Amino acid sequence: MQTEKAKRKIVALTFLIVALAAVLVIFLIYQLASIFHKTNRIRQLEREIAELEQIIATTTDEVKKTESLKWLEMKARELGLIKPGDK
Repeated sequence: MQTEKAKRKIVALTFLIVALAAVLVIFLIYQLASIFHKTNRIRQLEREIAELEQIIATTTDEVKKTESLKWLEMKARELGLIKPGDK
C-alpha cells in the first residue's frame, strides 16, 4: 500500500514538473517572438525617423530660399525697382 502511494506521488510530481517545463517553454517562445516583433518595429520606426528628418532638412532649405526671395522682393519694392502692380 505504501509503495502504491509513493508511486502515485512520484507520477504526480513528474507530471507537475513536465507541465511546468512545458509552460515555461511556451512562455519563453512567446517572449522571444515578442522581442523579435518589437525589434522589427524599432527598426521600422528608425527608418521612418530618418526619412522624416530628411524631409525636415529639405523643407527647411526650401523655407530659407522662400524667405530670402521674399526679403529680396521687399527690398526691391523699397528701392522702387518693383512697382506695386508688378509681381
